[in-house]
Amino acid sequence: MRQWTSWLLVILWMALIFYFSHQPGTESSNLSGSVMQVVLNLLPFVSEDTEFIHVLIRKGAHVFVYFVLAILLMNAIRLHHFRTVNRVVLALGVSVLYAASDEYHQTFIDGRAGQVSDVLIDSAGAVLGIGVYLVWKKIRQ
Repeated sequence: MRQWTSWLLVILWMALIFYFSHQPGTESSNLSGSVMQVVLNLLPFVSEDTEFIHVLIRKGAHVFVYFVLAILLMNAIRLHHFRTVNRVVLALGVSVLYAASDEYHQTFIDGRAGQVSDVLIDSAGAVLGIGVYLVWKKIRQ
């Protein structure tokens, strides 16, 4: 049951990523613009360079969703008793391939464009997630 639940969480998270990537550029921009307004209301001293904040929010979202995806993948793969190095390679490989396919998917959406730089940012989020997962597991042992 744990394996099914773990893999279901991976699939649901991938579906969430797909959902956000399938939004037209205007909807995506409005969503990140709304998040930016919350940030600016909480931190009014950073309101001078809103474009920079907007970029940080958008790229931070990339890092966050692939950070979580990698952790979910590491957890699901762990239940199959692979060696740690194999888990890392598999989780990173799936994350990077999904990031690349997600960026390719965006080339078909109005107002969106697939960018190699976003795949790299997504991959960095995955590496960070794997690292945090491994450190957490080590601490728990």
